[in-house]
Amino acid sequence: MALSKMWEATSTFFTAIDENPELETSTLPSMDVAEGAGSRHAVVGYASYKDGDTKFVETRFKRGEKAVMMPAEVETILGADSIQSIAESFDAMVGVGKDVVRIATAASSMEVDAFVERNKSSSSNQPSGYMEEDEKMPFISGLSLEDAVTTGLVEGIEEINDEDNWDYEPSENELTLASIRASEAAIRLADELIDDSNPLKAASIEALESTAVGEGSVSMSPHRLCRYSNTQQKEEVMDEVFGAHTDTTFVTLIPAASVSGLEVYDEDAAVWFRPELMARKHWEAERRERGEDPSALTETIQIAAGDDETEEVVIPWHARYLIVMPGELLQLTSRNEIPAAVHRVVAAREGQSRLSAPVLLRARTGIKMNVERYFGNLDVAGPLLMECQGIPMEDLHDAMQPSSMQKQ
Repeated sequence: MALSKMWEATSTFFTAIDENPELETSTLPSMDVAEGAGSRHAVVGYASYKDGDTKFVETRFKRGEKAVMMPAEVETILGADSIQSIAESFDAMVGVGKDVVRIATAASSMEVDAFVERNKSSSSNQPSGYMEEDEKMPFISGLSLEDAVTTGLVEGIEEINDEDNWDYEPSENELTLASIRASEAAIRLADELIDDSNPLKAASIEALESTAVGEGSVSMSPHRLCRYSNTQQKEEVMDEVFGAHTDTTFVTLIPAASVSGLEVYDEDAAVWFRPELMARKHWEAERRERGEDPSALTETIQIAAGDDETEEVVIPWHARYLIVMPGELLQLTSRNEIPAAVHRVVAAREGQSRLSAPVLLRARTGIKMNVERYFGNLDVAGPLLMECQGIPMEDLHDAMQPSSMQKQ
């Protein structure tokens, strides 16, 4: 239901701009760093390019104030109720994203026994910086270590991968305790490193001490409202609106749109696939199984109306689907088990317009990477994580950008 209301608000926003073009110049501000953001990456504002075929507004919530969206001018167009709908969809998507990161991070830690408390003699059997054979060349954004977010990591890896005497076998009880520790550490990571627009909890601030140097008053995770059009009606050539890239996020959360346009690259099959088309096929197959019309564009659901009562609400078919794409930060925290998704956006055909409303789940500013706190035993962390030890998340974000976008 939250996504359905968000789609209504997004449609209302772009319809208002179509009906009142002066809003683009007289009301909506251009892209700029949000006041009090604490980071040059926390931009907000409106942009239009490709002769108006691509329009989007970058929005962020004030930290701890979901009723306050930036830029404030968006509320003058949409009204408070629509802003609340967008805030609810943001919270719903962020909740899913944090769960995905938590589970993936905990699973990767359990895979390498990162939280098994080895005794002194057994821990010495595994060399510092140990990595599995297929992890010797981790990749970020499809780049090798020489070109990735950190450099100088390749030299010496062969020497530290000596597996002689690595014969320690933890007991079942030790593995159970280790899995609990891994889950607890992953929860800490999700709560402390992921910017869900809420302030850090008091317990985290106390535990982090000097590693939490303060965060801005604006969330680092934007909720972007977009519209992609194809006024040229090019049917033969599939124009790229955004070329192939990966995101500097933990995950990018994309509500499935009614018009397909997102493409994700499958490296194993060497093909681009469309998650939104997959969602539509799932919808149609499910409708057929129920003996219902597979061509339907809406469905009627029951929602709580208070006092044990319900009411019927009609929602668009695609409002039940959410695409979760791993980003570069999840590739890091999953110890390179989950690569960042290479994706692009292509223009709709036959003059169609496509709405999109992704949430880019990014890291908080002011927090430093604490490998032991989030990933357990340092001897199995691997050189890439160890290279990030003690680095502010803001600096990691900078380092993951193309060289042309990094700080001079």
